[in-house]
Order: sequence, then C-alpha cells, then structure tokens
Amino acid sequence: PRPMEPLPESQPLQLDWSRLQSFQPSQVVVEAVEPVDSHYARYGGRCLALRNVLSAEECAYLIEQMATEGKMEPVRYRQDYRRNDRTIFGSPELAAELWRRVAPSAAGLALFA
Repeated sequence: PRPMEPLPESQPLQLDWSRLQSFQPSQVVVEAVEPVDSHYARYGGRCLALRNVLSAEECAYLIEQMATEGKMEPVRYRQDYRRNDRTIFGSPELAAELWRRVAPSAAGLALFA
C-alpha cells in the first residue's frame, strides 16, 4: 500500500517513538462484536474488535501528546447528532506503526475479488 498523505487540516504530531516499543504481536486478540457480527456474517461481512493493539501506557501517552499539542475545535456535524470537540493529526509514521500492528490480523480477513 502507498503511504497516506495527512489531511490538509491536520496538525503534525511529534512523538517519542521509544514510548511505543512495548508492543507484543502475540497479545492482539480478535473478538467478534455481537450481535452485529452474526447479523452481517450471512452477507460475508464481519464486525470485529482488535484488542491490545496499543498498551494502556501507549494509549495514555498518545492521549497526553494529542491533548497538549492539539487545538481542539468543535466538530462540524449537526449538533443534534454529535456534540464534541476534535483535533486532526497527521502522522504517516503513526499510521504505519498502527498498520504494522494490525496487518497480521487483517491479512486473514481481506477479501479479494
């Protein structure tokens, strides 16, 4: 796959990559999300959750970095639909790291025509 380009409105995200080195591929757990998975399985679809892709420490670190570096802005959805703030970060490196972690699980799920 080709590298993703950050969205034009995204902010850069500088990370200390040594804080994201505790990943153990054997800890990733793929779980069906019921009842959605059973409902769509008859159509060839799946609804799965991948657990342990990030450790609790890694999640806390990413949240901390994104909260301190980002400028929160209201989302541009209808307020009756969703009311929250967000920040969009562009990090091809983080995207690549996350894909590296989920790729082994996703490879067995990919459908090819």
